[in-house]
Amino acid sequence: MQLADLIRARTESGELPPGTRLASEARLAQEYGIGSEATRMAVSLLHSEDPSAPSEATEPRTRRPG
Repeated sequence: MQLADLIRARTESGELPPGTRLASEARLAQEYGIGSEATRMAVSLLHSEDPSAPSEATEPRTRRPG
């Protein structure tokens, strides 16, 4: 999942501090030039890795690295 990997890398580098609100799925799809389904899957994957993160019904946030 390339988008999930990119967001993880940006979080681990400190570019996106933990708790940062991510853009909407539509905005992420546009920004990275990918389809909405791929974006939805990436956000869902990131959320599954950190169940304490806000649900997709709210604005997704980055998580702490590790």
